[in-house]
Amino acid sequence: MIPLVYAQRAAELPFWLTTGIWAIGERFLTFRDLRSGAWRSRQDRGSYLWLVLAVAAGFGAAIALSMWHALEPPAPWVWLVVGLVIAWAGMLLRAWAVVTLGRSFTTTVVVRPEQRMVTTGPYRLIRHPSYLGLLIFFLGFGLGLGNPLCVPAIVVLSLIGLVRRIAVEEAALRRELGDSYVEYARGRSRLIPGVW
Repeated sequence: MIPLVYAQRAAELPFWLTTGIWAIGERFLTFRDLRSGAWRSRQDRGSYLWLVLAVAAGFGAAIALSMWHALEPPAPWVWLVVGLVIAWAGMLLRAWAVVTLGRSFTTTVVVRPEQRMVTTGPYRLIRHPSYLGLLIFFLGFGLGLGNPLCVPAIVVLSLIGLVRRIAVEEAALRRELGDSYVEYARGRSRLIPGVW
């Protein structure tokens, strides 16, 4: 059976519209960095490219697996609706993190000497809420595709890129912000509260 997101207009439209809104939002952030020159940062150490490749591999694997009919779950509409709700929750968390950081948010790792620690909004709870928002979006995307294998494909492959990115970003933050970042990090998990 062909997955709902490829076969029925009532499923295709909200799923691919949600995915398109996410993609446009991400491109907006990238273009903003191109205009500001943030993409020239040497602090990034290739983590942006690494992350883009990991996410692209995750999307490709999830879409390929969605066409494999061996593991079709019951109630495909439930999977789609739950997936869309989760995807939107992830996008909203990422947007909240971006707005909270304001001009300090970049898609490449850039920590400026004049930059200040932000401990408000979602940064009160975890160090990298925008990355958690991405993972939540990917979870929703995978669920919406309607095959249980899509979820680990997109989440795990993307997480590989995010773990490398977080290591690079935290090294830059410790270097530039020093003790204030070390103190901030001491009381907060990187990505998943109480786990890591």
